[in-house]
Amino acid sequence: MLASVSAVYLGSTSCPECGREVPPEALTCPFDGTDLVRNLEKTHRRDPIIGLTLGEYVVEERIGVGGMGIVYRAVQPLIGKSVAIKVLRPELADDTGLVTRMLDEARAVAAIGHRGIVDVFGFGKLPLEGRPYLVMEYLQGRSLESMVQEGRLPVLQTVELLVEILAAIGAAHGAGVVHRDLKPSNVIVVEQAGARFVKVLDFGLALKRDTDTGMSSQTSNDLAIGTPEYISPEQACGHPVGPPTDLYAIGVMAFEMLTQKLPFNHADPFELARKHVEARPPRVSSLRPEVLPELDRLVTRLLEKDPADRPQSADEVIRALKQLHKESAHAETKRVRAWVPPAAAPTVLVPIPDVPFAEVTAPDAANPVKRRPRWLVPLAVAAPLLVAMAVAAWLVSRG
Repeated sequence: MLASVSAVYLGSTSCPECGREVPPEALTCPFDGTDLVRNLEKTHRRDPIIGLTLGEYVVEERIGVGGMGIVYRAVQPLIGKSVAIKVLRPELADDTGLVTRMLDEARAVAAIGHRGIVDVFGFGKLPLEGRPYLVMEYLQGRSLESMVQEGRLPVLQTVELLVEILAAIGAAHGAGVVHRDLKPSNVIVVEQAGARFVKVLDFGLALKRDTDTGMSSQTSNDLAIGTPEYISPEQACGHPVGPPTDLYAIGVMAFEMLTQKLPFNHADPFELARKHVEARPPRVSSLRPEVLPELDRLVTRLLEKDPADRPQSADEVIRALKQLHKESAHAETKRVRAWVPPAAAPTVLVPIPDVPFAEVTAPDAANPVKRRPRWLVPLAVAAPLLVAMAVAAWLVSRG
């Protein structure tokens, strides 16, 4: 009965590729896998969530789609406060395990309680369909993914961002939570009042660690989740996961931030996962030679295949990065101090004829200097001679 009511409420549509009718709430075509979310204009689909009132918030727009949920911006109409609402994808609504996991995400975030983790402060279910949703803080900033797409990040900025990400993930590990899906799109860089900080999102795939072993076993369903570009070898193989699993993903992110490339890439996700398990990643320095050797070695350690060969805690990596930051800043200061400005052109002194001061003083506009006629100059030179000749002639005449 719920399905029929939902169909009337949502309307119906067809796939733009195969032309077959699909459920209006579907995000992918069940017949050929076409992404219907990216084809909203072609299908003239109306998002049924937009316009709904969920609790005290009115949904205004869709702002993102993830592997597990769709994220909307909603507003509290009386005070104008914006929130983000994450709704479970419709094709996953029948998976009771994922429904439980969404609630676990809210509990995990609440348990961590760190500024670098997006805050979740509400949980509910959609009317009619009953799909669960989370109410989260609305962030205004840029995803780390968009920053990397614009180019390689400066080394110092990379180190600073990594320290903040690791601080948040370290707090999650301290609460017994392993994220398992760290990637640049799940990190938002927020700038407020001149300050910059990061927020780590999407704990929907997080696992609670065993308090005795510090590791968590994955189920058979877990083998298919995660992002292939950032998945750790143990995660790809279905082995137990722990803090080093997240540190591997951070190593991939660091490689990408510094080089704008992934250590491994392949169109086939299974082949890509195999590379994470078997292939040796390139060194950061092979793509960016000016990177400090210590940073190059640290990223390589984070990408080790065996979790035991990686750093074992976020704090360990933070300490190494802070030391690198200090050394990088010191090296930059020395470089600036060692910079010598180009030599100025030599000063050339031009001799000035020894003439009376009045001759070189700028004339007064009100009283312009009158030039002496040119004929006076030879007369002034000849005058003494004429006087001498006159005197000589007078003496001769007195003879």
